Formats: sequence, structure tokens, C-alpha cells
Amino acid sequence: MLSVGLAQADANVSMRSKRGRAEAREILEMLERADAELERRLRIEARRFGPEERFTGAGLLAYRRQVQTVQAFVRRRMDGSSRRRARANIRTGWFDTVGMLGRLEQAYLGSVRPLRINTARMMNERTRGVRASLMRQHATSMDRYGEEMERVMRQTLQSNLLAGGTFSQAVDQLVAHGGPRGRVPLISRLRPDGTVERVRLENIPEGLFRRHRWWAMRIVRTETAYAQNAAAFEALHAARDHDFPDQQKKILAMMDNRTYPDSIAVHGQIRELDEMFVDGAGRRYLHPPARPNDREVVIPWRPGWEETETSAERPDLKAAVERALARRGTETVPEPEVAELIEEETPAQLAANAARARREERATQLEGLGWSPRAVERDAFEAGTALTAEAVREQAREMAETSRRMRRAPTTESGLRRHITAAMGKGLRVRFRRLIRTVTPSFMSRDLLATYATIDGQRMGRPQRNTIGMVRIADEDDIAASHSRVNGAMRITRQSSEGFARAVQEMARGRDPGPEGWQHLGTVLHEEHHGGSRIAGYYRGLASAIEEASVETRTRHVVGRLAATVGAPPPPRAVLPTVVRHGDHYSTTDLPIWTDDQPYNEWVHGLHIAVGRSRGISGEELGGYVQERLGEWFGAAEPGTLYATEAEYVSNFARIMDPDDPAGMERLLREHLDE
Repeated sequence: MLSVGLAQADANVSMRSKRGRAEAREILEMLERADAELERRLRIEARRFGPEERFTGAGLLAYRRQVQTVQAFVRRRMDGSSRRRARANIRTGWFDTVGMLGRLEQAYLGSVRPLRINTARMMNERTRGVRASLMRQHATSMDRYGEEMERVMRQTLQSNLLAGGTFSQAVDQLVAHGGPRGRVPLISRLRPDGTVERVRLENIPEGLFRRHRWWAMRIVRTETAYAQNAAAFEALHAARDHDFPDQQKKILAMMDNRTYPDSIAVHGQIRELDEMFVDGAGRRYLHPPARPNDREVVIPWRPGWEETETSAERPDLKAAVERALARRGTETVPEPEVAELIEEETPAQLAANAARARREERATQLEGLGWSPRAVERDAFEAGTALTAEAVREQAREMAETSRRMRRAPTTESGLRRHITAAMGKGLRVRFRRLIRTVTPSFMSRDLLATYATIDGQRMGRPQRNTIGMVRIADEDDIAASHSRVNGAMRITRQSSEGFARAVQEMARGRDPGPEGWQHLGTVLHEEHHGGSRIAGYYRGLASAIEEASVETRTRHVVGRLAATVGAPPPPRAVLPTVVRHGDHYSTTDLPIWTDDQPYNEWVHGLHIAVGRSRGISGEELGGYVQERLGEWFGAAEPGTLYATEAEYVSNFARIMDPDDPAGMERLLREHLDE
């Protein structure tokens, strides 16, 4: 690990030219800033945990010793020593550092990682000039931030990279600084004459990043991607000059529901190193990113290499985008000078992007538990697998691993917030969502990253707002799982969260998890279905009854299907009613009345009777019809499909349950379900 950082510094330090000496000074300065930042973080760690050595502190110490060793080497070179002499001068410190890194890695696997000097030096101003950041290349960005602010942000990101900091830590540093203050241009455009027109300004005395945290997140994401791609691009040039004269470059875009048409158009393009990529907006660039929040990457390519599924161009997607845009009657994308603007051109878009940025930031907290941000974000939109016994067993195996991680979590408040919330809220919950998707392939719980923790009744983390489908985790031993006063939330102990995982494992083996296990399983899947419904807040009256009836009905169906698939006995709490028709009269059978489930049974009963009377069907035909319509209701609940008012929610539910007579369906729902 240490040799990687030293080799990168050695390759970039030359005393034979003015440029080389300037780069050496910049490398030394950024190492000094990183050393100061690591010292600050180590002091914070010591205040929190005392002299006890922990994984986080071990990682910080490993980084700092590497930084200090490389610093010593660069100083010797700048003092006039040759490479050989400089290496000899730091020989003792080198072996001390190597020994310490070996001890830390043995004690804390994964705590020692190499310095990212090549990536960080892409932000050096004196040697790279305007190419030191993407902001410096856009007049609108420099008008918003100014040269001094741009320098502060760039150096902050440099220090964070060299200190091994996370995405969230870099964002926190920018937010602490505050960002531009006063009348800040949120939206600007470049006029044909090269001047900047400020379209929308906002008075922000406390600083842009403190009021709109997602602006800091956008800068960290975009500038880090720029530095990483610039380093990769430079490495391609070195490969061409020294090893592979036919070296080419290729651009890949991340394909998911957030991929813009301009990225789809450029995905898979192959160019000579000095040729430009051209995206769907007409932008021309040597390497990504071409705009804020651009998630493309440049990779090496050589003639004769075979395409893979992810590297090939996607003409099917490009054609689909063109057809969709043609139906809307709009151009493919804005003109290049307009496309340099932030995409958030309306308050609604600003709010949507801020919410998305907050979700992505929370995703970065999962890396310590084996969940990369990209994997978690991608999982929210991943299609379901086929419902097979092996699919269920796979989820059970992975839940067992997450459960083991939870047992090793610390018992401090910060430990609970960091480990239990992340493990239960992300690890286990993602697995439960995937279980649901084996039955409902399009299911997507919109609050994937919205978990928070409570310690002895005191809430920690984000403020309590829309808690539909959320999980509350308490450091208590006496409550297994119970509803809170807020619809669609539950409180879970460390022990009960392991109970959820054990219940799935028992079921996956074809065994009966027992009454408590079935209740654990049903409770989690019930709350996850709340997160995938069209509800936008906490309603009362008919909407609340419909929400509980539909969620419970679908949950029982999913649990029953999962159990049947792996050969487990039928769960007693997952029974659905059989509706019998006697002329104009309907009744239900096979619906056990458990004392604590009585309200749910009444709601499930009322929903089936209302739908049966509206459609004139009963028995198995009615049961199949209800599940088919609820599958659509819980499929892909994106923000645009949420219903903000009770009346809107009820009318749309009635329309899905009976498209032929939604008014009659709504009347029957009020008759049989209204509280």
C-alpha cells in the first residue's frame, strides 16, 4: 500500500524543469493539508473513544503514516537529493511505517488503503490551470462561486481524497464552510457574447451549502468524478506512449432510471485518445464528466477487444429515447450552452434533486457494512427475480450475514446509529424488498434510505416527517415489533431484527418458523408494502382503512407464496378470506380472528366484499382478481404517482380496483371499510 503512494509521488516529482518543481511544491502542499486534516480527525476520534484503538482510528492512522512518509520523500527531493538518496534518507521511517501498516491490517482487515495521489493532483492549479476543476471551465460556475471559493472547494476535496475521507465527510466540510453568501445566482446562462446572464438569484446570508446541502453534494460528486476520469485519461496517454501505440479510449454511462438521454447517446463510443466524445446534447469533450451529476467513466480500449454486455452501445435505448421525445414533441436535449446550466430549472426540480441527493448521501454510509452506495441506489430500481426456492434461499443466506454483522455492532449511541440503522435499515430491508420482488417484480419501496434510530425513546438522525414504511430501531429488549402512532412505522430491537432473519432462514429450509417467526416476517413485509404504496402521508378515515387493508392483503399473499415455494407449512397469519356469494349477499370463510389481528381481518374482509360486490365475482376468481389489481397498485411507486390528498388517494384506488365503475367501487369501499 505504501509503495503505491510513494511510486505515484516519485513519478510526478521532477527537479529538472520549472514545471516539475512547481508540481512538486503543489504535491507537498496538498500532502501537508491532508496531514493536518488527518490530525484533526484523529483528535476527534480520540475525544470520542479515548485511547482504545478502533477500525476508524486505525484507518486514519494508516493514511497519516503514509502521507508523512511520502511528505518526507518529496521534501528530500526538493532539497536537491536524487531519487536514490531521498529513498535512502527515509529508509528507517519506511520500514517503521510498513511494520505499523502490517499490524493495523492484521488487526483491522481493510483499514489500510493506498493514497490516491494521482487523483488528488488532478486538482493542482499551478500545473493544470483551467483543467484543475470542472468548475473552472464553466463561466456560469465561476460567476456563482468566484476564484477564491473555487480554490477552497478544490483544496478541500484534495485533502479529503488523500485522507481517505468519505463522500459525506467531504460534503460536511463544504457545508461547514458555508459556500457563497449574499445574492447567489442559482440559475445562470451563457450569452452568445460570452457574458453570464443571472436568471434566478436567492438571498442566502448563511451560505449556499448550508441552505441547500445538495449543492455541496453535487460539487463533491462532479469534481471527484472529474479528477478520477482525468487521472484515468492521463494513464491512457502514458500507456500509449510507452507500451501500446494503438491505445484507445471508450466511454461508459451508468444505465438506470436516472440516466439522461445525452448519456445514453454517448455510451459505448470509442475514440482515439485525442479525439472528442460527442454526447446527445452536442457537447464535445476528451473525458467525462461533461456536466454536473454526469456519471460517465472513461476506460481503456484497444482494437480487437470484444464487447461485453455492459460496454456495448445500446441502440435499443437510444431508439426508445428518440421515440419518447418525438411523442412529446421536444428536441432531444437543450443546446450545449443551455445544457451547461444546472438541470434544476424550477423550484419543483430543485426540491426533487435535493431529495434525491439526500438519499444518495445516506447510501454512502453503507460501505462499512458491505453495501456500496452504487449497489444500494441501483437496487431501488432492480427488477425482481423469478419466484423460485433458490431465490428465496439466496436472500436467506445474505440476511444471515447481515444479521451476524449486527451482533458485532457497538453499544454506544453513535454505534447504534451507524451500525444497527445501516444494517437493519439497509442490509436486511433490501433483502426483504427482494423477497417481495420475487412475487411482485415491479415493487419499489420509495423510502429505501429513510431509516432512523431511537435510543431510549429519543429520536436520532433525520427529522420525523413522512414516516410511511420507515423503520424505527430502539435499544430495548422488551418489545419485539410493534406499531407506533405513525402509520407505516415499526420499532425494532437488536434481538428482533435477528428474529426476522432467522424466520426467513427457517422458512427457506422448509420449516415452520413458529408463531413469533411468522409475526416477525409478516410485520416487516407489511411495513415494506407501506413504503411501496401510493400514499404520500398519514391519512385518516377511509384512506387509512384502504391503506391497511391493501397492505395486509398483499402481505399475506406474498408470505403465503414464499412459504409454498420452499415447501414450508402454510403460515397461520397469512390466511386470506374465501368470499362466498348467495345471490346479492356475500360472506367470508377461512379467516381466523386472532385477537391482535382483528382490525386487519376486518379491513381485509371489507376490501374483498367491496370488490366482490362491485365486480360481481366471488371465490377463487375474486381472490385472484384482488391480487392482480393490488400487484399493479404496489408496482413502482415513484414520486410522480403519489397521491397527496385523501380524496385523490381513494378515487385512484377505486379506479384501479374497478376501472369499469370507479364511482361505484368508491361507494362500496366507504360502505365496507370507512372507519
